[in-house]
Amino acid sequence: FDKIKSTNLKPDSYTYCTLVKGFKYINDENDFYKAKLLTEEVYKNKEFYVNDSYMINILISIIPQTNQEKHIISIWNSIVTGEYDYIPLDIVSFNTIIKCFAYFGNFNESFGVYEFLEQKMERMIEKANDNENVNNITKPNKITLNSMINLCSENSDKMETDKVWNFVLKMKELNIECDNYT
Repeated sequence: FDKIKSTNLKPDSYTYCTLVKGFKYINDENDFYKAKLLTEEVYKNKEFYVNDSYMINILISIIPQTNQEKHIISIWNSIVTGEYDYIPLDIVSFNTIIKCFAYFGNFNESFGVYEFLEQKMERMIEKANDNENVNNITKPNKITLNSMINLCSENSDKMETDKVWNFVLKMKELNIECDNYT
């Protein structure tokens, strides 16, 4: 990273994603912190103009290999508190966070991420002043809703059929067809 900074090269988000991905093969706990710091620095530093969510999504996706739930908790807290407002998040970000919490068996937090996404979407729709802005709002997609239905069934000791039904109704509301994954 320091070598890249010292040159006139202008790497794109794919270059940084490759660097972050490299950390998933090393088992030293400090390596995750290095990958997180790299991600934060690239998004903060305007000379490394990265305006997409690829890098944060890669960072979140390597967390299960660390076997440390505290990493996803830390990132999620930074999102909720607004500390990561400078990092663009998309539906893939939220889907990956939901799956990451589920990987660690933290179903309540997965549902909390979904609820946060729903509330964020509703606030943005209220602020939108035209159809184009409404269409650009991050909304749950087929993967999100199928993941949530799957979580309801995985958490079978607390499975609530009304939750499953509500997710199916949400799919209909968003014009998402149910398929064999639903």
